[in-house]
Amino acid sequence: MEGSRVVVVGGGNAAIDTARTLVRLGCKVTMICLEAREAMPAIKEEILEAEAEGIEIRPSISPKRFLGDPGGRVKAVECIEVERIDQRPDGRLKPIFREGTEFNIDTDRIILAIGNRSDVTFLPSGLEADERGLIRVDRDTFRTSLPQVYAGGDLVNGPTSVVAAMNSGKLAARRIVCDLEKVTYPERFQDLVELSIRAEDAVQRNRGYFEPKPRARMPRLPLDDRKSFQEVELGLSEEEAIAEAKRCLNCGGCSDCRECEKVCEAKAIDYYQREEIIPVTVGAVVIATGFEEFDPVNLHYGYGRYPNVVTQFQAARMMDPLGPTQGRLLRPSDGQEAKRILMIQCVGSRAGEQNLQGGHPYCSRVCCMVALKHASLIKKYFAEDAQIYICNIDIRAFGKGYEEYYEKVKTMGVKFIKGLPGEILEEKETKDLIVHVEDMATSTLLEIPVDLVVLSTATEPTQSSDLLKKLGVARDESGFVKEFHPKIRPADTTVKNIFVCGAAQGPKDISDTIAQSGLAAMAAASYLGEGYVLLNPQIAEVNPDLCRACGRCEKECEFQAIRVDQELLSAAVEEVMCEGCGKCTVVCPTGAVSVKSFKEKQLLAAIDGLFEDLPERAEEEMAKTP
Repeated sequence: MEGSRVVVVGGGNAAIDTARTLVRLGCKVTMICLEAREAMPAIKEEILEAEAEGIEIRPSISPKRFLGDPGGRVKAVECIEVERIDQRPDGRLKPIFREGTEFNIDTDRIILAIGNRSDVTFLPSGLEADERGLIRVDRDTFRTSLPQVYAGGDLVNGPTSVVAAMNSGKLAARRIVCDLEKVTYPERFQDLVELSIRAEDAVQRNRGYFEPKPRARMPRLPLDDRKSFQEVELGLSEEEAIAEAKRCLNCGGCSDCRECEKVCEAKAIDYYQREEIIPVTVGAVVIATGFEEFDPVNLHYGYGRYPNVVTQFQAARMMDPLGPTQGRLLRPSDGQEAKRILMIQCVGSRAGEQNLQGGHPYCSRVCCMVALKHASLIKKYFAEDAQIYICNIDIRAFGKGYEEYYEKVKTMGVKFIKGLPGEILEEKETKDLIVHVEDMATSTLLEIPVDLVVLSTATEPTQSSDLLKKLGVARDESGFVKEFHPKIRPADTTVKNIFVCGAAQGPKDISDTIAQSGLAAMAAASYLGEGYVLLNPQIAEVNPDLCRACGRCEKECEFQAIRVDQELLSAAVEEVMCEGCGKCTVVCPTGAVSVKSFKEKQLLAAIDGLFEDLPERAEEEMAKTP
């Protein structure tokens, strides 16, 4: 069969196995199936491996007829495209074809792998079946419509897996034992029931406290070596197998059981999705990459060294009813409820020119209101008697209603200390924290024992420098995306069809983010809506006779509108990108770059025009003078 062209009809696991076997026999294989690519019943990982081995998979295709030569040998398959697949009342598939899309696939052999069905000829009559021909059972007891007859596996569920069939067999066997002994299931298998309950309790108790670890990936034979029937999956090493076995004890995170993929009706979970580059042609881009939290581990507040020092994000997660602590603000060191809480503002923000905190000079804007919100929530919903301190340089309540909210929080008993802590110490036995801070308002040195320290950390630009470099977008001195103009065009960047919104442009709260997002969407729609773009007529142009390709103009242009052609040894202007700012004309040492309508001769002519009638006007003014 080596060198033969083979068409495999089918999209299930049997078809994939057949196709991969044929590849090892030296055949060129094409698979066709009724289902769309994402709906193929085969295991997704097997599909990806088949494609990697060179098998051509053509989904949404149905064979119409087989074509042969006069000698009776097949030579081609006439196919037709499938528009959609409906389901008949009996559960079978009914493909709807797209007429006029017939085409041929040349082949030497055809193999049909279109599924299996159960042999039910030996079953007694009287068993109830559904429209698909599967046996109806009680899902809890596996009993059928006939007394003392049980069923499970593919005969009940349809095509599944060997593991699922074994599981149903074991469960059915336990029910049979209970029926024969005339006892209830919990009574006969109480130890198993209790074990299941304890396991479920352990899952709930441990949820969120363990670090999820990725599943060990099976090493595979290189593609170039898969021309034989050598095992493709090479097996895990002893260390990998032990690490994978330990994951069974870690029910707090994802254990890759894939149950979510099975039950998701929207088919939104694709476990086998792999990184791929998809080219997309667009007319505009909106940058909304958000922000990252400042890492305070290098500061003197003890974050990363003391377990009871957390950030506002971590505190918010604890206060979430669906979070790891079920909405309770607990000390990470011992799980006890925190009653004495101190919040520190401007952690990583407003560092000043000396950069004493190792942070940023700008204000992150949202930190003060986040601290006020969390303090009020703790007082209102968690512990009314909690002692809460907020150490700050000053509280910046800049938005509508924010100052009133600040005053309300003060009436709840929250204490505000004007000053930042100089030292935080930890009691080794109790893990309590001692905060040393000077209250600048009263010039008093304070020593405050607390259960929990919460840091209001700065917002930082996301690590997207590579993306911004590819887009050609400029960044400001803080690393955020630079807008064209902060007041006139705050959603525009230095590139015409690229816009920015949200915290990608700078620190801002939710309301400002929403407002700028709407502006960016409107700007993009306005840019694309007309179907054409009006260019600025006053753009730069280059005289190639004077240009010596020094590259100064290219270096200074923030709009990426001028480039030096190394072959022609002359700069060239991209008219769509140029804003006509004139910066390139200033740095050009030879005067080769100029802005249209602003050349030296034109400017001198305009000046001459202004003073052309100056002598006559001077004589008239002198004549009027007594």
